[in-house]
Amino acid sequence: MKDGVECEYFSVFDGHGGVDAATYAATHLHIILSQQEALKSEMTTAFKNSFTQTDELFKIKSKRERLRSGSTSVVVFLTSDCLAVAWLGDSQAMLVRQGEPVTVMDPHSPEREVTDQKSYVSNDADSSSVQLNSYENYILMACDGFFDFVGACEVPGLVLEALREGSGSGENTSERCLFFLQRMS
Repeated sequence: MKDGVECEYFSVFDGHGGVDAATYAATHLHIILSQQEALKSEMTTAFKNSFTQTDELFKIKSKRERLRSGSTSVVVFLTSDCLAVAWLGDSQAMLVRQGEPVTVMDPHSPEREVTDQKSYVSNDADSSSVQLNSYENYILMACDGFFDFVGACEVPGLVLEALREGSGSGENTSERCLFFLQRMS
């Protein structure tokens, strides 16, 4: 951001009916968000406007190119003292603080997403924010495929096991978590 505030942006897009909407949102949402004047003072408004604009632009593209897909999304915007989350659909983000899960969002049904299907799908994103206190361990972001198998209370143990398997290195932790999930199912 041009105001000198250090921030980080992370996102997960889960395509439904193809990858077109997910690819489009992954390519454009962060750019549209960075251009929101409200991002500095009213993050909820910035998130809502960004999701709506991305959806409207994808609707134009999908009509022109006859695309038929949608995407759920979860976006995390992180500064030194605040974690802001916005979501559309059932992809999720979960904060772990001192080894315990902290609820930062309540996922929607997949009928809320970026999509060309305007007759029954909403593009109205929700958002929340959490003040950080330096006791946070990590934030885990995943689509419904992960959270269909792992409950919030199981996440810290799963990640800890993956970190132990990797000798404490965070590298490839997500792959090890998926491997453990496959063994469990």
